[in-house]
Amino acid sequence: MGHNFWAVADSNNLEYYQNLFSNDSTVILIEKLLTSSSSDTLLVTITFSGVNNLEHDIENLNLVGLTVYKTHKHPGYTLVKTPINLEQFYIKKLIKYNFVQYAELNYISHLNY
Repeated sequence: MGHNFWAVADSNNLEYYQNLFSNDSTVILIEKLLTSSSSDTLLVTITFSGVNNLEHDIENLNLVGLTVYKTHKHPGYTLVKTPINLEQFYIKKLIKYNFVQYAELNYISHLNY
């Protein structure tokens, strides 16, 4: 029953923001929006548990240099595991459904060397 924000960062350093919120128990997720970010612009998605009200969390994001440009109240999320090297295939497939608002690669849990 929380809420999620998409925000533009002053710094292109995702790790900085992840560390900044690492001790905040109300933050569930903070990740880069891979398809929208560039080397000059960091766009992040950050999800809060809903313990605080919406305005409080927006103010906290603004105080650390994140500018909110999209808000989702009570978002529904699903984490989907895909076979290695088929992530983009499934992103393109999932985004075609009306009930899917966006599909993003959140992380890679395995690398082959």
